[in-house]
Amino acid sequence: MPHFILTHRRAGKRADHQHHAGRAAMADAMDKHVDRLASDVRTHEPHHDTARHVARFEADHDDVRAIDWHPALICEPLVPHFIRSRHASDTGRALPHELSIPLRREGDDRLLVRVVDEAGVPVADVDVFAYFGSASNRVQAATRTDADGVATLDHDPERPLLELAVAPASHWWPQVIEHRSGAEPEIRVDVRLQPLPPSERGLGWWHREAGLDAVDLQRGTGIAVGVVDSGLGHHPALAHVHNLGAFLDGAHLADGGDDRGHGTHVAGAIGARPTASSDYAGLAPGARLDAFRVFGPDGSAHQGDIARALDVLVHDRDCHLVNLSLGTVHRSEIVADALLDAVETGTLVICAAGNSAGPVEFPAALDEAVAVTALGRIDQAPAGTLSAHRVPDDARLRADPVFIANFSCRGESVDVAGPGVGIISTVPGGGWAAYGGTSMAAPQVTGALAVLLAEDPDYLALPAGPDRSARARAMLRAHSQDLGLDRRYQGHGRIRKG
Repeated sequence: MPHFILTHRRAGKRADHQHHAGRAAMADAMDKHVDRLASDVRTHEPHHDTARHVARFEADHDDVRAIDWHPALICEPLVPHFIRSRHASDTGRALPHELSIPLRREGDDRLLVRVVDEAGVPVADVDVFAYFGSASNRVQAATRTDADGVATLDHDPERPLLELAVAPASHWWPQVIEHRSGAEPEIRVDVRLQPLPPSERGLGWWHREAGLDAVDLQRGTGIAVGVVDSGLGHHPALAHVHNLGAFLDGAHLADGGDDRGHGTHVAGAIGARPTASSDYAGLAPGARLDAFRVFGPDGSAHQGDIARALDVLVHDRDCHLVNLSLGTVHRSEIVADALLDAVETGTLVICAAGNSAGPVEFPAALDEAVAVTALGRIDQAPAGTLSAHRVPDDARLRADPVFIANFSCRGESVDVAGPGVGIISTVPGGGWAAYGGTSMAAPQVTGALAVLLAEDPDYLALPAGPDRSARARAMLRAHSQDLGLDRRYQGHGRIRKG
């Protein structure tokens, strides 16, 4: 049975009595319609009387469509949103060509992958991914290395191996293994991991692209930034971040954790404060940073939880900026309402454009959002790493030494390009990992814009309201440098201080 999300509109409603009317319409609909027709109803008690109320329920599609919903309400099918990163667990179409490695049969059809570190010592618990078949019809095999550093992947011998990648949780680069043309068919692949480089006095190439040449822990002070993502894991460089917990299907968890690492990486890119000389700083370590988890165990988030998180960050936390490194190909009216409400209240929402190399996805494609595509820089990742495979074959995407990553979505909705290839940032447990994707580009833009806004006294003097978000958008455009590429690929260009 299909799932639906019901909530009341917030955009265009500034007075308390308007919010009370929306909440009353919601309560009436729950009593008259949802409780009568639906099953598995999940809702929550809003924490104050003007906050957004959301319900998720199962019901027959025809029954829902037949209801004359109050104009103050939005009821729509559940729209799953997904993380917008490109690391080795999601190589997909991002590689520029297919790999074809015929495998020799050895009793059964298996590929053995042995992973060692730079000294030749076996490495356990490394994720290994292989895709067999064709780009349009492929199957995935995935496992982890054992104590001997060995992973065994089963496959269909009728399908060629398209892609093979290894993804250490931290410390080493994710890598792609290619078959040499003319080489003997293999039943075993040996992978020697390459360690991530230490920072250059707290900086990476992405800091230089933003016009930053030194770490300043006060940079970004006075700006409040929200992150709606997979949560926040423990990391010494993120001890200052406010973990606001999780909104998951009607429940609020005080500490949602981060079982995917994505949200922790995003938060670190914006505001990590180094605790060692080799650590990488965030772009705006002085900013106040608030983190919400909205992704459940299945790896997806729905529009109701996203809207609730935005509601708190916009109205209760008065965030100047919110980062959304998530997306979907389907438009949600509920998310559109939440973004419009944010802009009207004074919050600018920075969104990942998507990684399908197709049209810009939602919510980045909404007019109220800032859509960010991913920028890379040649020779910033060693050969054989996943990051090194992000250089596009299409010359229209290159402005040497930088390029638009080959996975990036494109179109008229793109506003700006941000570094999003081989970005090293925090992951749960105190480690550092290199991720790529428009998910990584969005927080680069969020952090860089926080720095610019913190240095603009006219912006800081503005009260909450549409003028504040409009000035933030104007600052973004004023500090975007044209790379000489088509607007569909770069938007206004690369955001840069100075």
